[in-house]
Amino acid sequence: MAMATKEDFADLKKIMMGIDTKVTNFSSRLDSVEKNLTELISDVNSEVGQVKSDLSITNTDVKLLREDHNELERGVGHLESQFNCLETEKLEALKIDIDKKLASLKECQVLLKKHDRKYNILIYGIEQKQNEIIWEVIDNLFVKDLGIEKFNADSFPIANAHRIPAKAPVVGTTRPDAIIVRFMHYADKQCIMAQAYKVANKKIRIVDDLPVIMKEARNDLAKIAYNIRTKEKLQTRIRARGVHLVLETRLNARDVWNVQTLLTEIRGKSIPYASFRKKQKDKKERILSEDIKKLEVQILSEEIFTENEKKKTDLKVLRQEKMRGSYIRSKMQWIEEREKPSNFFLNLETKHFIDKTIPKLVNEKGDTVSEQDKILKEANNYYKRLYTKTESLNNVNLNCEIPYTDIKN
Repeated sequence: MAMATKEDFADLKKIMMGIDTKVTNFSSRLDSVEKNLTELISDVNSEVGQVKSDLSITNTDVKLLREDHNELERGVGHLESQFNCLETEKLEALKIDIDKKLASLKECQVLLKKHDRKYNILIYGIEQKQNEIIWEVIDNLFVKDLGIEKFNADSFPIANAHRIPAKAPVVGTTRPDAIIVRFMHYADKQCIMAQAYKVANKKIRIVDDLPVIMKEARNDLAKIAYNIRTKEKLQTRIRARGVHLVLETRLNARDVWNVQTLLTEIRGKSIPYASFRKKQKDKKERILSEDIKKLEVQILSEEIFTENEKKKTDLKVLRQEKMRGSYIRSKMQWIEEREKPSNFFLNLETKHFIDKTIPKLVNEKGDTVSEQDKILKEANNYYKRLYTKTESLNNVNLNCEIPYTDIKN
């Protein structure tokens, strides 16, 4: 076995010294890493503590904010309930005010319609003949039935006159259609109305032309008046006061007229009730349409199908009734207003009537006549003398009457 030499020991020592140096360096480096890591851990711990502190503060703030939010939400709910109450009260008051104004406007509309018809009269019960001339029928009524002089009857300027077809004629009856007459002057109409009582025994009625809603109220009062005349043996009459109608009675001609029934509240009953019914029907139609749409998107079953068909039938009936009402209203409007003169026509007729009037006339004696009756008599006498045959042409010398002229061919 070979023995180690000094050189080998020296190399081994050198190697061990190198290893020791490296170990020392590594140890110092490890200490430095440990120090850095310790400092990093310390920094992380301090930052985690700060985060925890901030998180605690944040949680406290969130809790306070949640409490404030809940309190604010309760306050908003209370304010909203108060606002809803106030809004409901305001809406109710506004609705009442609007309803009053609407009723007032409708009353004014009825008054305007009544004023527009103040020159009209309706005549019921006059026998209707084929190809009749309405002007001759009216003239016979004024002269023969009412006892008005022919001269006065011819002096009434009439704007229009025609029969009104019955809106719902009864099968098997021959009731004549009513006649509507529009006068140019209100005084002429009042003259006719003052003589209307003379045809009461002939089953002929002459009444004022009123708006449709007032006509219906007058028909209701007329039935009551008939029962009073037949059962209580009292005289009756119906008078219009604004948009109200009143039934008056008396025992005989010496007695005074007394109000028999309360005023017919056209504005307070008929119009609001009709508006209420229309709103209810519109609401029902809207609900049925929405229900049908909801049912059609659901899963089809026999129960849903039956319910949907039932709602469709109800909606169809409701709309047919609405269409029928529109048809009746349009038909009545055409019947009543198809020949209704416009304001332009009436003003034009009045102007032409004034232009055709002779304000004064100078007769053969040189006297000036300004009264209408005397003017008509003077004109009648003048043309009567002018066209009356006085002598035969056989006794007239044409050579003396016609001057000689030299006629060249």
